[in-house]
Amino acid sequence: MKSTAAVFSSGEMEKLFLCFVYLYKNLLLILVYAIIVITIYFKVFCEMGCDSKMHGKKTELDSSLESSLYSQLKNILLGKILSGEWSNGDKIPNEYELCRMYNVSRITVRQALAELTKKGYLVRRQGSGTYVSIPKIEQNLTSFYSFTEEFRKKGFSPSSKVLEFHLQISKKEIARKLGLSEENREVYYIKRLRFADNIPVALESTYIPAALFHDLKEEDLETKPLYDIMREQYGVVPSTAEESICAVNLGEKESIYLGVNKGVAVFQVERFAYNLDTCIEYTIGFVRSDIFRFHVKLDRS
Repeated sequence: MKSTAAVFSSGEMEKLFLCFVYLYKNLLLILVYAIIVITIYFKVFCEMGCDSKMHGKKTELDSSLESSLYSQLKNILLGKILSGEWSNGDKIPNEYELCRMYNVSRITVRQALAELTKKGYLVRRQGSGTYVSIPKIEQNLTSFYSFTEEFRKKGFSPSSKVLEFHLQISKKEIARKLGLSEENREVYYIKRLRFADNIPVALESTYIPAALFHDLKEEDLETKPLYDIMREQYGVVPSTAEESICAVNLGEKESIYLGVNKGVAVFQVERFAYNLDTCIEYTIGFVRSDIFRFHVKLDRS
């Protein structure tokens, strides 16, 4: 039997070796390409699968309505945020997916996203995507304010829901805070849930002297801010206020109203409002710290 060296010359052996090296390199290259293609395939289809679970079947917008398509789409997406379907920090579908889901153009999608981004409900991260971001509401503490007026100034739609409304004899502690005499402790107790763009922001318990606001009606509070009622119906103008703010952990009942977890840290705000030297309101409330912050500017005297 002839040896391998006898069958192949040194030149042929070198060519054979180079051929194996070439094939090996190409196989590695093919393997890398295959891994990339498989990775992209699974990434795209996983995202589509997540989107399908997150949003359900394809939804058609109604072009016959007076509102524009982008306005309809904006309200649909905002509804997902306000309902909690999309939570703070969630990544939303990309523009292509939104176009496919709602059968609209990319221009329509971009307009809707731009509006929500401007309002602070979405934030865009370069190279990453678009994420839900519940907007922060900042309150300046250097002057008298009301939640309703401040929300409107900042472009939010304010509203309130009256949870309790009673005419009652106050406890001695509440009477003392309001400066009421022992014989004249009758007050209106009002418990309200305050909203900004349908997001629950604050839960307030308010006490006001019944002697100053005869025949106050619960239905008035459903449609008008309390300070407007005081001013327009009773001629009582809130002129000054004192507030104390501290951090507390929210109880179970309050957390349900505000749509947050039990024990989460919130602001506890205690307010005394005055007409000249007369205390006309005492309020103790809980304000969500995740979407609200207080601001004070300090000057050196």
